[in-house]
Amino acid sequence: LGGVPTSGDAELSFNGEAWRVDQFFGGSQGRYPLTNNDTDALLRNTSANQRRAQVWQPNGTGQLDGVTVELRAVGTLTTGSVWVELRTASGGLPTSTILAISKLRAASSVAASNTPYQFDFPFPYSLVSGRDYAYVLSGNFPINASNHLAVRFDTTGSYAQGDMATFDGATWTTNAGDDIGFITLSWHTLDTFYGFGNQDSDQ
Repeated sequence: LGGVPTSGDAELSFNGEAWRVDQFFGGSQGRYPLTNNDTDALLRNTSANQRRAQVWQPNGTGQLDGVTVELRAVGTLTTGSVWVELRTASGGLPTSTILAISKLRAASSVAASNTPYQFDFPFPYSLVSGRDYAYVLSGNFPINASNHLAVRFDTTGSYAQGDMATFDGATWTTNAGDDIGFITLSWHTLDTFYGFGNQDSDQ
């Protein structure tokens, strides 16, 4: 799933039938190639790394349905989950306002090798073009120096709409010049919504 994806790169199943994901949200601003990832940002190895985030900005308006990031397991995880939160962002950092939460993934299911994982939002959120958001990778598995997760990122990031950020339990800090590879997914229309309130006649 690295680089610029096509509709054939992802597939969903609804009631046993396969459907292609036809839209990758927000053009080039809605993704940063996973192939650019070159090292690990450790997640919950210490209390200083309780959450990791990527600030981003869509250049299209529509519904957010999912996001793909690259993870790997360090050591052995037997309990807890990992998930992605969509939050508002201000001043280049995530805020405390959570807009959507993905389905949970068992931490024990994350492979030891670098692997892309798709996190789906069961209640999609309508994004606004040009507004700052943050994907926040969170977990509830124990903080442990030997057993934790790693989020893959690019140490020479060139994503212009935001940077990686780290939460230590009290404060968010920007990791300037670092970017987490991500692919934003939408299987709804990306067109600007036109409200029922604008209707003025029968046909």
